[in-house]
Amino acid sequence: MTAEGIPHPHGPTWIGSLGGPLIVMPESALPLWHGSPIDAVTLDGDYGRACAIPGFIGLIPVGPRLALVLGDDPAATTFLSEYGLFIRLIAADSFDDAIRTAIDIMDSVTWDETLNWDIHEPLLLFDSVYNGAEVSDATPGFEPAVVRMSVTPGPYLVRAGYVHIAHTRLIVVQLEPHTTHSE
Repeated sequence: MTAEGIPHPHGPTWIGSLGGPLIVMPESALPLWHGSPIDAVTLDGDYGRACAIPGFIGLIPVGPRLALVLGDDPAATTFLSEYGLFIRLIAADSFDDAIRTAIDIMDSVTWDETLNWDIHEPLLLFDSVYNGAEVSDATPGFEPAVVRMSVTPGPYLVRAGYVHIAHTRLIVVQLEPHTTHSE
């Protein structure tokens, strides 16, 4: 099942990957993101830095800001703003099934990784292989696909976990407001 940025007819847009990690970028940092060299997808530059993140999540600097890398698997990913939840689909009977499962298990996930991240502005979710100019020139419904997210500014606890229930396998990443830390 692939979702390469095609809007789901009954729900949120899913962002696919050409094979590498997705990135959640502060909007002002977009012009500073160089992705992979245009002539060939390589592990050089910013894309290589994103690929070097071990595990489900990690932060990398992009200019004066930090971007969140969604690593481990080039899974189709969506964001449910009402839950602050990224759903990364590894396997499911449908996109709707993945969303239902993620919402149902949110309170019982075993969080494998956590980090702190201060969010100051709207965020953009896209495939890290693309550079900022390609993303800012993106036409809705075509590659590169991008989702713009408005998140209340402030400190967040970012936590990630792997879920396997029946035929559904997901990586879930939650942004939870966090008041005891600063960047």
